[in-house]
Amino acid sequence: MMPLDRIFNRFPRVVRDVAAHDGKEVEFTIEGGETELDRGMMDGLSDPLLHIVRNAVNHGIELPEAREAAGKPRRGSLRLAARRDKDNVIIEIADDGAGIDPEKIRERAVRQGTMTPEAAAVATDEDLINLLFEPGFSTTEAITDISGRGVGLDVVRKTIESLKGTIGVVSEPGRGTTFELMLPPTMAIIDVMMVQINARRCAIPVSNVVEVALARPEAIHRIGDAETVLLRDEILPMYRLEDMFGLSQRCDTLVVLQNSGRKCCIAVDTVDGQQEVVVKPLSRLAGSCRGIGGITIPGDGEVVPVLDVNTIV
Repeated sequence: MMPLDRIFNRFPRVVRDVAAHDGKEVEFTIEGGETELDRGMMDGLSDPLLHIVRNAVNHGIELPEAREAAGKPRRGSLRLAARRDKDNVIIEIADDGAGIDPEKIRERAVRQGTMTPEAAAVATDEDLINLLFEPGFSTTEAITDISGRGVGLDVVRKTIESLKGTIGVVSEPGRGTTFELMLPPTMAIIDVMMVQINARRCAIPVSNVVEVALARPEAIHRIGDAETVLLRDEILPMYRLEDMFGLSQRCDTLVVLQNSGRKCCIAVDTVDGQQEVVVKPLSRLAGSCRGIGGITIPGDGEVVPVLDVNTIV
C-alpha cells in the first residue's frame, strides 16, 4: 500500500504548464493525498488521472476574460481529492469551468448515427453524458470539457475498470464538471460468492452481486442467439457462460450482476456460499481469457477462476 501523493504530486506542474500555455489562471488544490492504494493499482491510475486533469484545464476552465464575462472569478478552480468510503477509495476531479452541454452531445449523437432522432429526443442528460464513455463517439465540438489528445474517455473507463473500479461524471453547463473514480484499496483480497457452473467451481466478486434468484423456465426467452429473463418486472440479458465452462444443461439458479449501472444475470447450477479469497492474476503462459479476471486457490488446492464482471456485463 502506498499514499496517493506518489502520483498526486506530479499534477501541480502539469496544471501550471497547461494553464500557462493556454493563457489561463487556475487555482489547483489537492486533498487526501495520504489515502493509500495498492502499488499495482497506483501505476495503472496515473494515465487516466493525467488525462482528466490536463483536459479539465485545457478544455474545461475558461479563459480569464470569458470567466469575467460570465460573472465568474478570473481564476478557475480545479480540485483533486481522495478519501476512504467504507471499502472503497473515492477520487474526485472537480472544476468550475464551462461544463458539458448535453444538447450538443444530443446533436452530435444524431449526426454520427450513435442514436436515432427518436431515442435522442427522450434521452436524459445522464444518458447523453454517458455516451462520452462509448468507443468511437467523437467529442469534437460536442462538449467544452474534454479533449481526446489521442486517448478517449472509453480508454480511461476501460483502464479504471481493469483496476476493478468505476468512473462517473456529473456536469452542469456553466458551472463545471466532476469526475468520480471509485476503486478498491487493493486488488489482492476480495469477498467472493462461490458457485458451480456445469459442475465446475468459479468465484464471483460479491461487490458485483445484486441478488440470487430461482430460475423459472417460463421467464426465460430466446431472441435470436441471445437469452433474456424477466425478473421482478425487469428484462435482463442472461448468459450461460458455456464458452468458458462447457455447455450446461441445467439452469437452476440465476445470479444477478451489476457493474457501472448495467445489469445482467448468469445461470449457475448451485451457490456454495461466500468467502474471502486472495486473487492472483492469470499467468503469462495462460494468456488472457475473456470474462476471467484472475484465479484463486482455496484451501482444498483447486484452481478456481474469478469472473471479471466488467467484461461480462
